[in-house]
Amino acid sequence: MGQVPIKIAIDISGVPYDKIFIGSISSPTYSITKIEKEFSEHLKEFERSKWKGVKLDATDLERIIRFFDERKIRMRSISISQQDWVNYKRNYGEEAFFKERLIAIYYFTLLRQMTFPESKQELKYDIVFCEESWMNINKALDSCRRISNSFNRNFDFSVSNAKHTKLLKFADYIAASHRKINAETLRNFNYFRTINISPDPKCFIELFKKYKK
Repeated sequence: MGQVPIKIAIDISGVPYDKIFIGSISSPTYSITKIEKEFSEHLKEFERSKWKGVKLDATDLERIIRFFDERKIRMRSISISQQDWVNYKRNYGEEAFFKERLIAIYYFTLLRQMTFPESKQELKYDIVFCEESWMNINKALDSCRRISNSFNRNFDFSVSNAKHTKLLKFADYIAASHRKINAETLRNFNYFRTINISPDPKCFIELFKKYKK
């Protein structure tokens, strides 16, 4: 089975049980090096590792998103609100690795909007996730893989951080942009989309054996 010539990076802005944003960026593998080089040339002030999205204001983030948008780079983001956390914790909070399972569901909901079903092409997508200090990333990815298999999706997962994988730094900027840039401004970008759909109930049934609104 071959690999789709696309790499997807996913990062989370925020921590439970506050509102969190999950950002993703998708790039053809052949153009990643070129994009990273151009980013360093045109936006070199953001090259330093300390310039995470949380430290940038909306104006800075708009410049970054415009840079990707002009190069037709697909950007997607999804959020979990504080009220969502309250509801999920009430319905599923007694389960082991509750946060990891929930994040897995949102990971998959995001990926489902960025990939084709494997029934249409016998290829794997290369997905890299940023390791989060507040959760067991391996448990989250095991759960995400379980859901993915049930929906006939085939993903190759790996874990890294922004220091070693620049695409994860870009994904962090996308998540932060969803948090800090108003929705009307984001709609002006052609390749940025916020995912406003609820996760498929089948995901909850797969991981929690039940579904409650």
